[in-house]
Amino acid sequence: MKTRLKFQVDKDLLLAIVVGVCGSLVALAMFFLSGYMVTQSALGAPLYALMILVVTVKLFGFLRAITRYVERLISHKATFTMLRDIRVQFFGKLVNVIPNVYRKLSSSDLISRMISRVEALQNIYLRVYYPPVVIGLTALVTVIVLAFISIGHALLIMVSMLFTLLIVPWLSSKKARTLKKHAANEQARFLNHFYDYKAGMDELRRFNQINHYRNNLMAKLNHFDKLQLKEQRFLTIYDFYIKYYCYAFDFW
Repeated sequence: MKTRLKFQVDKDLLLAIVVGVCGSLVALAMFFLSGYMVTQSALGAPLYALMILVVTVKLFGFLRAITRYVERLISHKATFTMLRDIRVQFFGKLVNVIPNVYRKLSSSDLISRMISRVEALQNIYLRVYYPPVVIGLTALVTVIVLAFISIGHALLIMVSMLFTLLIVPWLSSKKARTLKKHAANEQARFLNHFYDYKAGMDELRRFNQINHYRNNLMAKLNHFDKLQLKEQRFLTIYDFYIKYYCYAFDFW
């Protein structure tokens, strides 16, 4: 039975989500006040009213910078805490299999795999879980507030957020699993064909079928390469979408 590492929800992560939502709401309020200030200046509002709006926009910009700094500080602290807990769990489970693990892996290979596997999880909070949760909560508050002003715009934002946060990731993960499954099946067929080719070399030579079997083997290899290329292309496009999504969140 395989043992699984447990991810614990840290209080710093929850606090980072709260601060991130507050920072996003402050940014939205700043954009709203900026547009309102431009509109009022075009309508000929008094100078003191415009001065109040300018000071308020500057204050919101200052608050946005503070919330972003605090949010980054807390979220990175939560990430480092998560990596620490995973390393402790990994080492605790590794101690129980120390006598047998060196029969399969060398010490250098074991250390390199442990470091690479753990470090691969360093973006799981900052790039996978955190941005959709913060943007989803911010969009929910925005939709609730905007519903009192314009139902149509509130529905538009809600549909776009559902499409971006739920439908696109679900379809992408389903497509990625399908491509990975096809590539794994084709790899298994190719390896079986290759092992049969190496093991039955004498029989193939006796019946003069080496070239025919080799051509079939190369055809399976080319098909496997095409499936791998298709999978990598899709993962590259999806990775670009995730990075663009995260950069847009950081800019926001």
